[in-house]
Amino acid sequence: MIKKIFKYLFLSLIYLLIYLEEGHACSGLALTLNYPTYNLNANSAPVLDFKVSRKNDSFGCSYFVGISKGRSSDYNRNLYLGNSKLPMQLYKNNSSNYIIKDIPDIRSDSDCITGTFIKKNKILENILTYKTTLSLPANIMLAGTYTESYTVNLYQGTVSSGGLIQSSKTLTYTYNYPTKIDLSLVSSGAPFDLTSTYQNLNFGVLASGQSMSFDIVVLSNAGYNLYLSSTYNGNLKHTNYQSMVNYSMLINNSTINLAGSSSTPVLAASGVGVTANEGQRIPVRVVMGEVKNQLAGQYSDVIFITIATNL
Repeated sequence: MIKKIFKYLFLSLIYLLIYLEEGHACSGLALTLNYPTYNLNANSAPVLDFKVSRKNDSFGCSYFVGISKGRSSDYNRNLYLGNSKLPMQLYKNNSSNYIIKDIPDIRSDSDCITGTFIKKNKILENILTYKTTLSLPANIMLAGTYTESYTVNLYQGTVSSGGLIQSSKTLTYTYNYPTKIDLSLVSSGAPFDLTSTYQNLNFGVLASGQSMSFDIVVLSNAGYNLYLSSTYNGNLKHTNYQSMVNYSMLINNSTINLAGSSSTPVLAASGVGVTANEGQRIPVRVVMGEVKNQLAGQYSDVIFITIATNL
C-alpha cells in the first residue's frame, strides 16, 4: 500500500514538473508589429512582417498569432468610410490561400500564423510575414479616407492544445480614395463619353420659340457644382453688329438666368456624394426668344460649362 502511494506521488511529481516546465516555456513572449499602421495607397498587396520575441532560450515553446475580424461580421474584411467599404483581406502566405482568423474561429494551423522557439539555440526572436490585399471595385466609390483596425493576438501553445494569450497589438490600415470628377456633353439620351466635351447647336434659320436639346453627364465621387458662363450673357450676338437675340437655357427644366454670367459664372446644378456609375444626367434645353425685326445675318454665343466638387 505504501509502495503504491509513493508510486502515485512520484508520477504526480513528474506531471507537475512537466506542467511547470511547459508553463515557463512560453513566458516572456512579446509581439512587435513592424507596420502597426499602413497606407495601402503605397502598395495594395504588401507582404508585411512582425516580430515574436522571448526573454531567453532556457525553454523551447510553440506559439500562434490570430487577427480579429474588425468591424465585419465575418472574415470578409473591409476598409470603411461611413457606409462605403472597400474589400480587403489578410492571408498567412503570399499565395493568398489561407485567411488569418482568431480564436474561437481558429480550427487548424491554416487559420493562423504559427511558430516555435527551440530550447538553447540562442535565437530570441522570429520574424513572420503575412499578406494584405485590397480590392478596388470597378464602380466609382465615395472619395475620402477609408480605414479599419484589427487586433493582433499572440498565443502561447498550439492550436490543438489551445492557446493562452500573451500579447495584443492594434493593426490599422488606411486608403485614400482619390476625388474623381468628369464632365461629358452628349446628345440627349447618349451615354457618358469622356472625350465628348463640346456641343454645337445649329438652329439654322432662327424662329421664335425654336428649341434644341442635349445632355450634360457628370461623373463624380465627391458631389458636384455645375457653373455656366455665357459670352453674351444669355444672348446670341450678330457677327458684325451689336444686334442681339435673347434665348432661354433650361437645366433640369428650370430656367437659368445667364445675365452677368460672362464675368461671374452662375450655379446651374449641384449634387452630393457619389453619382451612379453611368453618371448623373442633366438635360439641357435652349429656347429662342423673339427674333422678329432682327437684322439678318449670323448670330452666335459661346457658353462655358465648368464643374467642381463640393467637398
